[in-house]
Amino acid sequence: RPLEEPGWSWLQLAAVILVPSCLMCVGVLLGVVVVQGHCWAHKQDLEEPLDDQMLMSSDKCLKDLIYDMSTSGSGS
Repeated sequence: RPLEEPGWSWLQLAAVILVPSCLMCVGVLLGVVVVQGHCWAHKQDLEEPLDDQMLMSSDKCLKDLIYDMSTSGSGS
C-alpha cells in the first residue's frame, strides 16, 4: 500500500479556491445591484413630475406656451 502524500487532494484544493472566489463574486454583484438600486431610487426622487399646473397659468396664452417650450435657453 503506497503512502499518501501530505497535503490536499486536487478536489480539496479546487474547493478551497473556488468556493471563496464564487462567494466573493456574488457579494460584489449584490453590492453593485444594491448601490445601483439606491442611486436609481434617489434619482427618481429628485425628478419632479411635469404638472399641467406648472405649464398652464391664467396669464399665458397658447402662443406664450409654445414660445417657452421652443426656446433653448442658450441665448437664441
